[in-house]
Amino acid sequence: MCVRFRINALPFLLILAWLLVTTSGEAYAASPKMEVLEEQCPPEFSIRGKVTGLRGGGASATVLFNCKDDANYLSVEFLPGQCELTKTENGKSVTLASAKIIAPGEGAVPFTIKRRVWRITLICNGETVARGYDNGLSGGAAGWRVTNGASLDGLRIQERAPVYFADDFTRGSGESSQWDVLAGKGQVAEIAVG
Repeated sequence: MCVRFRINALPFLLILAWLLVTTSGEAYAASPKMEVLEEQCPPEFSIRGKVTGLRGGGASATVLFNCKDDANYLSVEFLPGQCELTKTENGKSVTLASAKIIAPGEGAVPFTIKRRVWRITLICNGETVARGYDNGLSGGAAGWRVTNGASLDGLRIQERAPVYFADDFTRGSGESSQWDVLAGKGQVAEIAVG
């Protein structure tokens, strides 16, 4: 005796399509696209900005830097009441430092990320809150991503360049000074050597 089953393919295909759509939507929501700053990361730099909207409900704001690709970058993730400094290399993430942060009354947290050759310092509300060490990643892009109502405002990157002070304050007899006296008495005078 031979029994044949006939399967209607339409319901099966509809269920498969629904699973693909809902699964891909969840993956996108979990990993929003990174917005990129125009400037590339110099060897040493600082990133400044202000994070708001960290009120819970999965809200987060992430600053990425020294970003070579999706699998190699450094990041600071701001979450309600805390932050984490992370290094992701070849797709594997390692936490370099973490700290608690407190938002002032309006809920905004001003921050600075200082990247030096081997040291990364995070300053929130004018105080150093975390410090991590890594010299494996350099160059690359900087950017950000936010989720669930968090936002990053005024994000900018500034290169740390050497400071030069060209004026040695010496003047020959009769030369005028580049400096003006704003208050009190002052004059250019020679200092006897010897």
